Amino acid sequence: MTVPLSHSINPSGLAWTAIGDPVMGGCSISRVCAEGTAIRFEGVLSLARGGGFASLRATLPTPPPADCDRLCLQVRGDGRRYKLGLGRRNDPNDTQWQCAFETGSGPVDALILPLTDFVRVRRGRLVQPELRVRPEQIDRIGLTLADGQPGRFVLHLLSLAFLPG
Repeated sequence: MTVPLSHSINPSGLAWTAIGDPVMGGCSISRVCAEGTAIRFEGVLSLARGGGFASLRATLPTPPPADCDRLCLQVRGDGRRYKLGLGRRNDPNDTQWQCAFETGSGPVDALILPLTDFVRVRRGRLVQPELRVRPEQIDRIGLTLADGQPGRFVLHLLSLAFLPG
């Protein structure tokens, strides 16, 4: 898929931090590794001790332009459902906007996620009132797995770009 790139981001150029359910007593395990210009998010999701999520977070070098209205990402997945999150580091309510996406279990998936499909959440729960994503305010990005299915997972994020409307 060839698309005009307005704000392309090199996934391996970001400083990713793994954050999982151990922060609340769970025992899922996750890590992130750079692979060339891509990253690999992998681990074992566990539902034990009230757990059930694994996530990554990184700070963007610059916010996307205000005219961006969708994201293009290329992933190689494992057939599971992940969420891409967008947020602001200085948000006192620690909210973010998330959009779920399905992965295949083999070749690369090229996905277009319209910003209108993102919902505002705090710790996985919907937040009201619903506010739309304002790309020029986004300075944090993340990936989350919380599909309720225990076991191994692996997601390769090959590329990411915010696209103009």
